[in-house]
Amino acid sequence: QDKSYLHFGDIDAGGFYIYEHLCRKTGIPFAMMNMGIEMLEAHKQEWNKLTVHDAKRLEDLKRILDAKDKAGIRFYDYRDTINFMINNKCKIEQEQLQELYDLESWMLLLCHEALRGNLEKSSRNMP
Repeated sequence: QDKSYLHFGDIDAGGFYIYEHLCRKTGIPFAMMNMGIEMLEAHKQEWNKLTVHDAKRLEDLKRILDAKDKAGIRFYDYRDTINFMINNKCKIEQEQLQELYDLESWMLLLCHEALRGNLEKSSRNMP
């Protein structure tokens, strides 16, 4: 039986670096949940402003993903989210998304996303 592993964290450079570390250390190709453009757009009122340091770290992440792509390494591609964040100078801490901490809401959202195919939508070269 195929299994999917999900990661939910801050929608900022730190959250993405934690995601990269998690995948590297476990060898599991996690997908991101609630860390994309849709979530950012749905919670625009919660945006925090990117700092210069944030933008630099996001650019560094894009280079890491570009290198993975060039090397043929399978990965969850979130470069569109990074570009959106840089262009809109935004980020969100997961603690600002309080409704996502309710277990029932989590389960409904997970089912909804799976039915819509969003769990695989941004994947590149993933089984």
